[in-house]
Amino acid sequence: MKLDSALLGVTLTMLMALHASTIDTLFPGIPDIRSEFAVGAGAGQLSMSAFVYAFAAVQLVYGPLSDRFGRRSVLLWSMSVFTLGAILAVFADSFETLVLSRVVQGIGAGAAPAVARAVVRDIYGPQRSGQVFSYIMAAFGIIAVANPIAGGVLTDWFGWRAIFVYMAAYGAIVIFLVWYRLAETAPARDADGPGRRLLPNYGVLFTDRRFVVITVCTCCIHAAMFGWLSGSILVFIDSWGATPSLAGTFISVSLGGFILGSIAAGRISNRLDSARLIGLGHLICLVSAALVLVPAHAGVQSAPFVIAPVIAFMFGVGLVIPPGSAAAIAPFPSMAGAASSFLGFSQITASSTVILVSGYLHDGTMRPVALVMTVLAGLGLSVFFAGLRRRPAP
Repeated sequence: MKLDSALLGVTLTMLMALHASTIDTLFPGIPDIRSEFAVGAGAGQLSMSAFVYAFAAVQLVYGPLSDRFGRRSVLLWSMSVFTLGAILAVFADSFETLVLSRVVQGIGAGAAPAVARAVVRDIYGPQRSGQVFSYIMAAFGIIAVANPIAGGVLTDWFGWRAIFVYMAAYGAIVIFLVWYRLAETAPARDADGPGRRLLPNYGVLFTDRRFVVITVCTCCIHAAMFGWLSGSILVFIDSWGATPSLAGTFISVSLGGFILGSIAAGRISNRLDSARLIGLGHLICLVSAALVLVPAHAGVQSAPFVIAPVIAFMFGVGLVIPPGSAAAIAPFPSMAGAASSFLGFSQITASSTVILVSGYLHDGTMRPVALVMTVLAGLGLSVFFAGLRRRPAP
């Protein structure tokens, strides 16, 4: 029984971490991709944004489909598409083919976190799901820490195509785990079908003030985090002369703060409600992002001076994302898939926009990266005080 429960935890964690594994692992390989296909920094980021935009859009469909047809079947189908896209990328002979393969990967990957969040809500209910999310996200953080290092080592040793071999293997393992371990958890099916209930369900979400505010708050922090991930890797490799593996290590060290923040959120969730955790996390993110601006504007090219405040920033992210995800979905048991889908769509759309913009803002310094992080953290905190502070989430 213990092994069975552990496998469920591994399955949910790998589903939640799929998009991070598909994004973070590739960051160290982007300079080599740009070099092989002779594209600039902005175009190079398109290999990332193509995946993320597709990933975001299809979440709007997968969640309601899982409410109607069940979580398990949707996951098995979508993960097969993701794995096919990874294999296509391994053999890409042009940048256009690579971008197309990333779109296919995004279409397949979109179900993973959206449906996994709904599964957690199905199994643990509104009261325990926040704590469970925090612990899953802490385990997710361990995978996220390993991803940039793995991507850097694979690029250094075998070239950037080896990263997509890794992604294909990851997809195959998840397919097996879902088939072997994940029983159907969806409540009674929606007899009207997803097409007839899709817009009404989203209409309910859009008119729920708490859902909208939490979504905006988590979007700001999610996008700020990806502003760091996508922007800093270009600075480390292009301007500071770091190897892909060393740059991946820098990113991984910073992500350690996310693990600590997620664990802390799980431990104190019984004493602080989700609204207070979200507010505290935003405040930590804003202060630490502002501290990144100091060495960035001074032109300091020393990783410890930049990464130290980013670790604190990531700690704040860990206080925002897990409880925010749980609080947004908890009030909607009959359409948890739809709520999870829109939450994921919003977060990823905001993050993909920041990833794309970061390529064009890249000037060889950390200044644009630090500025994006600070502005987004400040915007999220402003929205929190305007709309959520006096309306605690459960």
